[in-house]
Amino acid sequence: MDKVGLPVDRFGLNLYPHQLSGGQRQRVMIAMAIACNPDILIADEPTTALDVTVQEQILNLIRDLADSSGMALIMISHDLGVIAQTAQNVMVMYTGNIVEMGSTVDVYQNMLHPYTFGLFSAIPHAGSSSHLERKRLTSIPGQVPQLHQRPIGCNFADRCMRASKICKTKEPMATRVSDHHQVWCYHPLKEKI
Repeated sequence: MDKVGLPVDRFGLNLYPHQLSGGQRQRVMIAMAIACNPDILIADEPTTALDVTVQEQILNLIRDLADSSGMALIMISHDLGVIAQTAQNVMVMYTGNIVEMGSTVDVYQNMLHPYTFGLFSAIPHAGSSSHLERKRLTSIPGQVPQLHQRPIGCNFADRCMRASKICKTKEPMATRVSDHHQVWCYHPLKEKI
C-alpha cells in the first residue's frame, strides 16, 4: 500500500470501497496487482471513470512502479492519449485480431489500416470556438460483428470503404512496412517508403 501512495497508518486495511475515492480504489487495485511482484503488469483500462488529474497520477504511478521494479507493462485502453503517454509499442485490435502493430510513433504518425484511421478520426479536436466551425465527429459505419459470427476473411471488411472481394474471402496476413511497423490489410491507406 505504501508503494501506491496509500500508507496503512492513514488508510487502514479495514476500510470499505465506498470510503475511498475512485483514484484511491484504483491504487488499491494496483497494490493487489503488484503484491506478488509480477514480471508483467497488465493494466486494463486503468484510467476509466477517473478525472483528468487523477488519470495523470495513476499513469505516473503505473509507469514508476513498472520502471522501478523492472516489470513489463501491458496497457489495454480505448483512450489513444493514454496509449501515447505510456506505450513504446502498440497493437491495434479489432474483434480480437491484430490489424496494425508497431512502435507507437510509427503507428500514430503513419496509420495504415482503415480501422486505425477510423479510431483516430473519431477523436474530438479542441480549438474551434465557433459552433459553425466545429466538425462532426467521424464514425465508422456498420456494426462490430458478433465474436461467434465473425465473417470469413478480414473481420473489418463489412465496415471498410476499401474492401474488395479478397477482403471478404481470405484473411489478410501481416505485411511488414518497416522494421517497427506491420499491417494486416490488403488495401492499406498508404505505403511507407
